[in-house]
Amino acid sequence: MPSSDTLTFDDDPPQRAGLTELGGGAKENSVEFPPDPVKHPTAQDFNQASRQLEAINRVMPLAILWIRIVAGMPSIYQLQAAGSTVVPGSFTVTDVGDGETLISWKTGTGVGTPALPAAVGVKASKTDDIDIDRIRAILTTSGSDPAARVRTFLGAIATDCNFCLEIF
Repeated sequence: MPSSDTLTFDDDPPQRAGLTELGGGAKENSVEFPPDPVKHPTAQDFNQASRQLEAINRVMPLAILWIRIVAGMPSIYQLQAAGSTVVPGSFTVTDVGDGETLISWKTGTGVGTPALPAAVGVKASKTDDIDIDRIRAILTTSGSDPAARVRTFLGAIATDCNFCLEIF
C-alpha cells in the first residue's frame, strides 16, 4: 500500500500511523545506482526513519489539554493535538462538582467534527501552585463518547485545581 498524502490523524476515521502509512519499512537501494551513504539517503535510512516514526506514534499523546478553572467553571485554555483540525471546540468540558471535571470528545467515522483516534488511557497533572495531594484521571465514557474524568483532592476534600490532561 502506498503512503497517503493525508495526515492519518485527519483521516476518517482518524488513526495512529502504522508502518504501512509511513512507506512500509522495506525500501531497497538500487543495485545499478547504489546511493553513496555519506552523501545520499539510503533505503536503510528511510526504513529506519519509518520504523522510528511508527514507534513514536504508539506512545505519543493524541492531545494535550490545559484546563483552567475560574469560579468553578473549567475551560480549555491551551491545546496541542496530533490532528490538524482538532480545536478546543472538539471537546466538551463539564464541571461535575468541586474537584471533578469531565472532558469528552468524538472518535470514529463520520462524526462531523474533528475527532481523535481511539484512546487507550489518560494522564493528568496539576499546573498551578496549589495544595493538592491527589490528582487522578480515568478513561471513561460520557454517553457514547470517550471521556476523561479528572478528580483533585486536598486530604479528603474535593478541591478545584488547574490541570493538564494528556490523552493517549
